[in-house]
Amino acid sequence: MKAVIALALKDLRLLRRDGFGMFWIAAFPLLFALFFGAVISSFSLGEGRTLALAVIDEEQSAGSKEFVDRLKKIASLRIESIPLDEAQQAVRKGKLAAYLVIQSGFGEGGVQFGGPGKKLELGIDPARRADGAMLRGLLMQAAFADMQELFSDPAKGQAMARKALRELENAKDIDPFRKATFALFIKGLDEFLQAAPKVPAKKGGMNLIDLQEKAVTREIERPRSAFEVTFPQSILWGLMGCVASFSISIVLERNQGTFLRLRTSPLSWMQVLAGKALGCFLTSAFVALLLLLFASLVLGVRLGDPALLALAIASTAICFTGLTMFFATLGRTEAGVSGAGWGIMMPMSMIGGGMVPLMAMPRWMQILSNFSPVKWGILVLEGAVWRGFSLSDMLMPCGILLGVGIVGFALGVLRLRTE
Repeated sequence: MKAVIALALKDLRLLRRDGFGMFWIAAFPLLFALFFGAVISSFSLGEGRTLALAVIDEEQSAGSKEFVDRLKKIASLRIESIPLDEAQQAVRKGKLAAYLVIQSGFGEGGVQFGGPGKKLELGIDPARRADGAMLRGLLMQAAFADMQELFSDPAKGQAMARKALRELENAKDIDPFRKATFALFIKGLDEFLQAAPKVPAKKGGMNLIDLQEKAVTREIERPRSAFEVTFPQSILWGLMGCVASFSISIVLERNQGTFLRLRTSPLSWMQVLAGKALGCFLTSAFVALLLLLFASLVLGVRLGDPALLALAIASTAICFTGLTMFFATLGRTEAGVSGAGWGIMMPMSMIGGGMVPLMAMPRWMQILSNFSPVKWGILVLEGAVWRGFSLSDMLMPCGILLGVGIVGFALGVLRLRTE
């Protein structure tokens, strides 16, 4: 065992002298986590989105101002009052989600019988279709408040009903029978509103549904910040850097004759490989622990259950240690092993959530990600950090990681001994 530890310490000292390798193992993952954490934070992860909407009120009537006030009360909107030309430029440059023009005649729309609706103009970038659909729904919500006020404020409802009746009487293109039917309905509505009591505004007007809410026994865990998502990703990038550095060092020692000298020494073949694997495992575990400690102390990232976190780090480090042995046999030169290793690890990272968070991937890609050990490494780290996994939840992904590591190590040892 002393010989194995001595070989592992030798590899660690050599790695410490390799500044370029240390950058990809420790510095790059940290930069990755900080940069993408800052980017994702701007989208309010786990919370509702807020859209910036510029409102230009051209009518300046009591009805239009009331409509603007309703929009300001919608939590998912941030209303800005700027001139139309500035609003159009801001939307073109992506600084605002959209602009809304309340046109002249807005107050006349929506109440005339058979007449036009309320006059609004919505300007939005065609590339932001989802934002456009959301805004149209919110505008309909604000406009529908007029219908609610029909019953919450009978006096206002009466005025709207009588105006509609006048418009109906002046309409020339409506069948007399239908006109009489509609007139009878509007007169009945007028009489109903005249007798209806006024509902205080604080009661919210009409109750269209009677909704009973029940608390769910288990709360769905969500990341508290974007850094709880990006740091598990960054740890996997650090482990891939370890794989690249140690697999190249194995090829280098083979080409320089170091492996041959070690084999002629009293050390056994398994002791030599165990020393190399131990060095890779310790480096992987150290990088993961270092990044998590930085995330916790500086950025407030949760670390969850220490035992489950240790299990996640150990199983992930074992997986990528096994892959190191396998990747070291994919070429006879440093360039060959480096190219083949990164050629495999980059697709694994892309489909496994190393670049785009798993939660943001389409369904078909989430299914495909099951074939990537990167996905399972991120999952166990997230499970220990913020997903609230229990030990039983951790067993399957940790078992997959251990299985991949054992198979990779066995294939690597078999190929090295054969060569």
